Amino acid sequence: MWYIIGLGNPDEEYKGTRHNIGRDVVSALAKKFDLDFKEDPKAKTHFTKGSIGKTQSMLLLPDVAMNNNGLVARAYVKSKKDAKNLIVIRDDIDMGLGKIKITFNRGSGGHRGVESTVKQIKTNEFFQLKVGILPLTPSGKLKKPIGDKKVIDFILGTWKPNEEKVIKKEIKRAGEAIETLINEGFPKASTLFNG
Repeated sequence: MWYIIGLGNPDEEYKGTRHNIGRDVVSALAKKFDLDFKEDPKAKTHFTKGSIGKTQSMLLLPDVAMNNNGLVARAYVKSKKDAKNLIVIRDDIDMGLGKIKITFNRGSGGHRGVESTVKQIKTNEFFQLKVGILPLTPSGKLKKPIGDKKVIDFILGTWKPNEEKVIKKEIKRAGEAIETLINEGFPKASTLFNG
């Protein structure tokens, strides 16, 4: 069984924000495979199960704030062996819009949602699918906001009209990366989708 968690905040006010891109990827994947979410009040999440290719997978949308989502991971990921089949999908403010990257056994990079997961399941040995959210300057350089308040305002902001087309492609590509990872393995997925 694979466990695929889309990080974000569940409240309506955060829908469509940059910080919720992980939830958007999981929702799109569920839609592609015609899977309907049900509530698991005990684990504080919405979940759905189904086959992605030949493999059974559980898709999870936590009903807790981003910084507490590790509680949901802990409810399902009961061992280090299970953790190796965990994919956490999250935004990355250090990567340009349109980029995705799959990693394994890496740190949080300051992402509190990932920190919560590591703390709760007591290992870094899981996959992260990082989705770039940072706009680029016309010359192709990253345009990162400076200062805590500006960073928070940026990640909790919604996509600009000119970004929406890019993000739709990025969500689709992230779903394809997950399918490749599950069905063909990490080396193939990282070769095809990283960078």
